[in-house]
Amino acid sequence: MLHQSNQQFFPQGFEAPFYVDSLFPWELLDSMQTTLQHLTSGIKSDISPLAYLENPKTIFIDKDVVIEPGAYIKGPCYIGKGSQIRHGAYLRGNVWIGPNSLIGHASELKNVLIGSKSVLAHFVYAADSVIGSDVNLASHVTLANLRLDGKAVLPMEKPKFGSIIGDGVKIGCHVVLNPGSQILPNTKIYLKQQLQYL
Repeated sequence: MLHQSNQQFFPQGFEAPFYVDSLFPWELLDSMQTTLQHLTSGIKSDISPLAYLENPKTIFIDKDVVIEPGAYIKGPCYIGKGSQIRHGAYLRGNVWIGPNSLIGHASELKNVLIGSKSVLAHFVYAADSVIGSDVNLASHVTLANLRLDGKAVLPMEKPKFGSIIGDGVKIGCHVVLNPGSQILPNTKIYLKQQLQYL
């Protein structure tokens, strides 16, 4: 198990008021939640009337953000400048999305911190996780957050925790990460496939 500070996973630093290099990545989620509870709400982009915002007084959407019809966003939530939230995306609260990131069709997020310029493609599930900058999670990637034996997720000692994903990580289609996975920066993960020719 890795026991590294945020600096190990976010070597460029992370632009958020709660970011501290010396904390462990999983401690960021607690700091993020506290910050979101005191966040000054504001909608600085034009939002489709067909998108749904629940608890809009706890949602901050920065400039140049695109929220497509059918997106469902539950506060508290912060969406950074230039990001895109596509049709059918479901943000279930306690979500912080850095600038110029993309949340794809039918992706579901809950209690997640995402860095800048990251892409979560369609049908991604990410909960109780910390995701760095310049990350790509391809279609149907799942960050599992609950052990089937009911034990706490280690080393976080939390009943639920997904993954810590460092900057520049690329994860291919249909990959499932176990609870508590810690992926170092610039790692590539993909399903091994064998091509069979007739």
